[in-house]
Amino acid sequence: MNRMILIFAIGISFLGLQNVFGQISASTKTIPLGILNEKVKFLPLPSYPRDSGQLYGPVQVIVRVDLPKGQVVSAKAVSGHPFLRPAAVAAALEAVFQPILEDFGTVYGDGVLVYRVEDFNGRPITNAKPKRLLKLFEAKEAIINGKALILERPDYSAEGRSACAKGKVEILTLIHGWRGEVISAKAISGDELLFDESEKAVLKSKFAAFNIDGDKDLYFVGKIVFNFDSLAKCLDVGVVNKKALSIPRPQVRNLDQINKEEIVTVKIVVDLNGRVIYAKAISGHPLLREECVASARQAKFSPAYINGPPIQFNALLVYRFKPDGTIAF
Repeated sequence: MNRMILIFAIGISFLGLQNVFGQISASTKTIPLGILNEKVKFLPLPSYPRDSGQLYGPVQVIVRVDLPKGQVVSAKAVSGHPFLRPAAVAAALEAVFQPILEDFGTVYGDGVLVYRVEDFNGRPITNAKPKRLLKLFEAKEAIINGKALILERPDYSAEGRSACAKGKVEILTLIHGWRGEVISAKAISGDELLFDESEKAVLKSKFAAFNIDGDKDLYFVGKIVFNFDSLAKCLDVGVVNKKALSIPRPQVRNLDQINKEEIVTVKIVVDLNGRVIYAKAISGHPLLREECVASARQAKFSPAYINGPPIQFNALLVYRFKPDGTIAF
């Protein structure tokens, strides 16, 4: 019977498991995991239904696993006696796996848990050394731009343009080693305004095979780097507190509770007319940032010129909150 169960479950794993639940997010793809019984860390066993007569046969439950957390997020029985299915699904939802791909936000995998009738009302199974959910080769610091057959160029969003976002963005990338298909992309450094478009570009890219020894089930983790410097049309001028025509005082409550000096730095973008069109706190106490951003948005500047017409510029405003309740900026 065990041989028949194994064959049946393998058949399910190749039918496209994600079709059972559908895609959860366009930013990541679901990974087929195959049979999971030997990969589970903790497997509760289902309870045998009462007054259900003589039951027989295996129950196959397809589960969706949040890989970075090792948690089952959904389960559906796809075969087995109807009286056994609900208990098997309830048990499968409590299964625990060893976390994997923890540097990514959320990556899902679909696999199969197989329950035999004799498993019902059994003791939970704890596996001290479960098999890994994926065959994975990690080279997180390796820049893999050169391995791309097609490397999509990210769009420079209107928000990024208005904020003069620039610099390098690093995207951690999960690739199916044999097919060269990008499974998931997670921006890990750079200007946050550039993250979304960079991730979308990587997900549309195609890579040469990373297969090692011809293993068709291998996944690879590397890093893609995009540089947006040539797209930004702003001049960086540094701290501009003394160059401002006016900076409103931040309306912060309970300044008397500050017992040490706190410094908040706000990045701003000033347009051709000297108006602040973007402001974001990049450092400082979380409780002081909102008021400093509101102040920075109302700051006034003279238009800036360099050998010609006015220019837009990036700058910083620095606010110093002192223990005596005064604010220097």
